[in-house]
Amino acid sequence: MPLAPYPREVARSALPPSLAGTAPGLSLMLVEEALERMGLARACIERAADPGCHLLSAARRIRELPSALAGAADSALVANLADVAEYICRRLCSVGDATDLATLADMCDLLREIRCAWVTESAPALILCGAAAWARA
Repeated sequence: MPLAPYPREVARSALPPSLAGTAPGLSLMLVEEALERMGLARACIERAADPGCHLLSAARRIRELPSALAGAADSALVANLADVAEYICRRLCSVGDATDLATLADMCDLLREIRCAWVTESAPALILCGAAAWARA
């Protein structure tokens, strides 16, 4: 069953666009905050509570990653990272109960892979070749 597209109007971050990419730590902060909120969503699911607000908060931060990580200089990297971010957000939108914990764990792993790649020298190559393959899966 194909995933429904994530509504863009509710996924915009509260961060002003002028802040995107200005501080070197902003991209890692976005990733860490998204992972934290995904962990909170997992805890909600385990308690049979609604994870929606945590997942929406994580998606907001994930959508900021392409501009915060790559900037405008590398358009291929930005485009691929935007595709991967969109994929992660669509998958997060499909998470709702305990049967979706594996999906949530997969998206956490993918986000951690992007983070690890970004803090190494091979970030652009991994994001362009490796992480983009997740979006096609």
